[in-house]
Amino acid sequence: MWSLQEQILADKDSRVGEAEISQSLCTAAQIMIVDLLATAGVIFAGVVGHSSGEIAAAYAAGFLTSRDAILIAYYRGHHCKLAASPTKDVKGAMPAVGTSMDDALELCADPEFAGRVTVAASNSSSSITISGDEDAIEELQTIFVDEGKFARRLKVDQAYQSARMLTCYEPCVKSLQQVGIKALKNLEGTGV
Repeated sequence: MWSLQEQILADKDSRVGEAEISQSLCTAAQIMIVDLLATAGVIFAGVVGHSSGEIAAAYAAGFLTSRDAILIAYYRGHHCKLAASPTKDVKGAMPAVGTSMDDALELCADPEFAGRVTVAASNSSSSITISGDEDAIEELQTIFVDEGKFARRLKVDQAYQSARMLTCYEPCVKSLQQVGIKALKNLEGTGV
């Protein structure tokens, strides 16, 4: 058993690199920021989030309670341990790469990498995050480094935004249904 406070204050025994912990901690910190800004009178005209940041964005937009946001983050992280490659038994990984979207898409579509890696995020015109099987990620990193491009592994224990996450979906949804997660308002008419 662990607590948010214990993990925030942890030194050498920190488990923040584990999805179950990091997802909850990030969401808790984002909720605290939203609440602090609300206390200061800040009213959001719009919110946006990527990956687990979408949970706090839904909280900021008034679609979730803080309780439900934390539960979503916890179960998302908890069930990540079920992530598996659709092609073989290998760990997942993610690097940030200094390349274009076109270059990353071309490499991911190469027969050597197809189905093993995917573009997870376009951070800017020259910064992409790739996600997938660790062995393929290592091969891609070698290619990028040989091309003189920045390529750094992220300190994550999962390959988010990849086909590896499909095995987590049903167990996560079941857990969220069991704890009664409900949207506070309907998305109709919101532009979402």
